[in-house]
This record gives sequence, structure tokens and C-alpha cells, in this order.
Amino acid sequence: MLQSGRISVLLGREGKQMLPIIGQQWRKTGLVLFRQAAALFGQMVRCAFGLGLNGKFRPKKRAERIRRGQSCTAGVSFGKMQLRRRMAFACCAFQKFDAPYGIFRVAKAQRVNPPQKELCLCIARVRCWGKQCDSLRKLSPLKRISRSLHIGERRRGEDAGGKGKFTHWIVLYCAGLFAGVAQAQELPKALVAGDFAQYPANEVAFGRALFFDPVLSGNRNISCATCHNPRYGGSDGQALGIGEGGTGHGAGRQMGQAVGRQARNAPALWDLGARQVRRLFHDGRVEWQGAVIRSPAGELLPEGLNGLLAAQVLFPLIARMEMGGHPKSNEIAAAAQQTAPQAWDRIADRVAAIAGYREMAGHDDINIALLANALAAYISTAFRSTGSAFDRYLEGESTALTADQRDGMALFYGVAQCSQCHSGPLLSDQTFHNLAMPPLGPGRIRRFDPVARDTGRLAVSDDVRDSYRFRTPFLRNVAHTAPYGHNGAFPTLRAVIWHHMDPLVGLADFIPPDTMPHWQDVTELNRIRAAFLAYPRAAQVPATLDSQQIDQLIHFLHSLSAPSSSTLSRDQMNLQTVPDTVPSGLTPVGD
Repeated sequence: MLQSGRISVLLGREGKQMLPIIGQQWRKTGLVLFRQAAALFGQMVRCAFGLGLNGKFRPKKRAERIRRGQSCTAGVSFGKMQLRRRMAFACCAFQKFDAPYGIFRVAKAQRVNPPQKELCLCIARVRCWGKQCDSLRKLSPLKRISRSLHIGERRRGEDAGGKGKFTHWIVLYCAGLFAGVAQAQELPKALVAGDFAQYPANEVAFGRALFFDPVLSGNRNISCATCHNPRYGGSDGQALGIGEGGTGHGAGRQMGQAVGRQARNAPALWDLGARQVRRLFHDGRVEWQGAVIRSPAGELLPEGLNGLLAAQVLFPLIARMEMGGHPKSNEIAAAAQQTAPQAWDRIADRVAAIAGYREMAGHDDINIALLANALAAYISTAFRSTGSAFDRYLEGESTALTADQRDGMALFYGVAQCSQCHSGPLLSDQTFHNLAMPPLGPGRIRRFDPVARDTGRLAVSDDVRDSYRFRTPFLRNVAHTAPYGHNGAFPTLRAVIWHHMDPLVGLADFIPPDTMPHWQDVTELNRIRAAFLAYPRAAQVPATLDSQQIDQLIHFLHSLSAPSSSTLSRDQMNLQTVPDTVPSGLTPVGD
């Protein structure tokens, strides 16, 4: 995605010579413009398919940053292509372009101070008009930049008003539209059923039984639904969940006999089965690399998995603080101390010994891949956030969003810069960013790391630039999946938005909840600050917003929620309901 852009077009130095010069260059300039349009279209296609960008808007060598009320001193062209003749206009000031924009009224120019009596054009900043952007982009800006307009000459220090002011604004508008086409990041496509793989009903039913059955845990006392409760949006309502040894469910779960809390916040399950998903876990340690799944298991990952989600569900089953338990407490945890495949085989043998599961599977050959595929089929089918108000708006229902939600959407895709990272149908770029999130607990510590710290993506990539970076979370149903952050440090949407606006201040002023362990290592806090400052591009934060704008953003985030339970399909409601019984005969866990 292009990050910023300026277009500066200069006409001749004498007003009387404008029209003859333009006439002589008509064909050449038209050809160059056509090539530029083709290049822009190619760049947009490459961006849409993730092929990268070859060109950038970049100033010439002597181009200078200007202040409000002045013009720039040199032109800017796209890539290496330049107009043979440049058109000159007075302009207000230079501003950056930031994602999908329409054009708004340009402020009156105060003075023009170009070198050699040349006049310059600087495209003013534009703002998002929601769906009006789509209609604006349908216009052909190339056809609307007239070559016969007489702008009127402006001498050094003269005001930009007077004769030619109206035509100056028209050409500025059209040129701005041209720049907007190059810069615009369109609203994403609606999330629909076709974005998910379809699974046989019997496989989904098999996965549902496994999801709520504690038989998968080492000590048969915890299920997947303990930490991924449908009543809490597929999470547990806690900053750091309580796995093996805890008592109760959801936000009311207590420590009980648990040794400690989990290292990170339990991520919600919404849309994890979407075809667009490329990485899972907060640090992305399970991800697609081409057509191969990369995971901590490496070459030991079982064969026959039906996708990325099936690979992901394998690891909580044998994690000591999640479902595995202490190595001395059960055979699965003990096997996990040797190799992951040995522990997975123990789980498969336990399930295969249950007649009800053999009947559901349709055969006796039950292996861990079969169980993982069934769990993935259930999660992908039961936790789909299609049909939200935002999706309906994207599909053409103009009244789907309230006025506050539309204003919030304009901020989200405009000056707040949220869409820099929260892009696409899932509202995530699925890359990693350091937002100086305050530590809550020691986090997921790297093996052999002498310091108790959670370094995020660094533990996977071993690239120092990935220090304290975490994957951009999906925002579907975000209003129902509090608390927020990789460690659940922020209890409300307002709190995490405030932190985004000034991460370092948020880090310094963070007050942890009384019931949560807070890592007070000053040296570690300094490391987080240093990493944030060393690689600022990895921390995309919104512009400073006022309280009303934050309210509007929150209203928009609520529009990303799937329909309420009263409007869900009966099948999806049934899938999210805890079954009365499970084949193991144990009490279903999850409500």
C-alpha cells in the first residue's frame, strides 16, 4: 500500500505561452498519462494480490517540505515516469495521503514562492467520505484535466486569488482525484460463507463433541471450551486464563490447584477457519509458508491435516499450563516431555478406546490428525462472524450502519489510520507490530532465555527487529471479546484505543488489575521502549483523537459483531450450545 504521495505539475513560465505549449505536447502528455494510469492500475492489482509495489511517490532531489500557505519547490512524479510538460497551480500546503480518501475543499492559498517564477501544485490532504469514495473513483480523472485551462500567472509573493482561481481549484480537484485513485485503499469485501471451507455435518458433530469433552486433557478435567467459551466470544473473559487445575468457567474461573496463569490472553475463535488466515497464535508460530505449514513441531507435525487451524489446535492439548498438566500427573503430559507426537498418540488412543467416538468417526482407525481435523471443522463452522452490520453495509445496504458508526468508519479508514494494520475482510494485516504493550505476567518465555520476558515474534523469527512485536488481532466481534492485547492488559475498547494514541505514555501510566501479576522489571520496560523507538514503522498508531471521535470508533467496532443470538441460524446456535452429554461419559465442560 502506498504510504504517502504528492503530485506536482508545472506549466510554462509565462501565461501567454501556456496554450501553445499544451497544444504541442497534447499527444505526448496524453501518452504519458495513459502509461501512468496503466502503471497505477498494475500497482493496484499487485497490491491486491500481495505481489508488492515497484513504484513510489517520491520527490525530486531538490524538493523541499513546505509549510502551510506555501507551495513546494519541485515536482513529484510516480516512479520514473514524468510528464513532458508540467502544469503549474498555486496551492495551500503539502499534506500526506493516508488510505482511502475522497477530496474535500482546498484551503485558500496564502502565497506562492516557487523558484524561477514557476508555479507549483501540491495536492492537499483528503478525507474519507465512506461510500462516496467509490463513486468518485468511478470517474476518470484523466479525462477531466483539461489541457486548455488558463490558470493565470502568479508572480513571486502574489496572492493566489483573482482571475483563474475557480479553474485553479477545478484542476486541483481533478488532479487530487487522480492522486486519490493511486493512493486509495478501498473498503474490504464483506465476509461471506464462501470465505470458509465447507465440512460434512458428521465431521462437525464429531468436532463439537471433542470441543466440550474433557477427555482430551491430560487429567480429564478441562476442555477446549474452558478457555474458549462461546458465551465469551470464543475466549474466557480473563486477561490471562487459568488452565489445568483451575475451577469454574469463564470470567469467574478461579485458580484452585492451578500452578499459575497462562502466558497470554486466550484468543477468540471467530473466523479462524477463514481462507484468508495465514498465521495463528499471537506470535504467528503456526503459519503458512507457501504450501507448507510452519509450526513449533517442525517435521514432526502429523500428516493429513486439513488446514492451518487443524495444526494450531494440536498444541494447547499438550501444553502443561493449558490442557496437558504436570508430567507426573498423567501419561499424556509425561509423553509430551519426550516428543509431541508421543503425546498426541496417547490422546488419539484414549479417544479411540471410546465406542461412541469410533461410531462418530465411522471406523476404528482414529489418529490425531482425524481429531484435529474434526476440531477445526467445528471451530470453522460454529464461529463465523458473517452477516454483521458492516458486512451488510459493504454489500450495499446503506442503512445498515448508524450515523455514529459511519463516522467511526470514516475515522477508521481515514485520519485514525486504523486500517494501516487492521485491513482486509478480517480487519488484520496478519503482520507483527510493537505497540509498547505493558507486560502483564512474565509472558511466554523463550527456552533458554535467562530473562523472564515475552519478546513476541522474536521468539519465532530470531530477528531482533521483531522484538516485542505481536500479530495484528482480527477485529470481528471485538466488542464481545474483552479484555484486549496479547496479554489482556486492557479491559475495554476505550482503554486500548487510548494506548494506541500514545503507546509510551500508556506504558508508563499503566495500572495493572489487582488480581493480575504485573511484571515490574524496570530493565524490561526499558527494552520495550527501546524496541518501540528503534523501529517506529512497526508501530502504526492513530492520530490524536478526541473523546467524541473515540466514541464513534467504538460504535463502528460494534458494527463488526455477528448477528445476535436471536438472529443466528438454528444450526449455528446449536453448535455453540454445550451438549448435554459427550461420548466419554464425562461432564461436558464449557458453561
